[in-house]
Amino acid sequence: MKVKNVKITIKSRQEVLHEFAEAYSKARKGGAIESRNELSFNSMETLRSILTEKRIELLRIIKQKKPNSMYELAQVAKRDLKSVNTDIKILSNLGLVTLEEINENRKRVKPIVDFDKLNVEIEI
Repeated sequence: MKVKNVKITIKSRQEVLHEFAEAYSKARKGGAIESRNELSFNSMETLRSILTEKRIELLRIIKQKKPNSMYELAQVAKRDLKSVNTDIKILSNLGLVTLEEINENRKRVKPIVDFDKLNVEIEI
């Protein structure tokens, strides 16, 4: 099994826009663009406010226990369902969690984490 990593960086808005402009220019010229699993934040404070200990724990539970629903995830995490739903929505918007709708006996949403590591990279 291939290990999939997500790189987390601290970059200014200018740096992110510059990288986007370079990739866009390269694509317009027909060049290949490297696919990256990268998530950038503009400050350490923003990173800490988004990737809280409880959210990271949810990622671990999803990866290791593979819950079949949000309700099951909340039970395993020993947290209330509303808080878990809020955190999973944030993680899903960041692309760290995929939500799969399953319509068997009743509709449920299964959270999926398809990476193995979060690598935080901070330039000094």
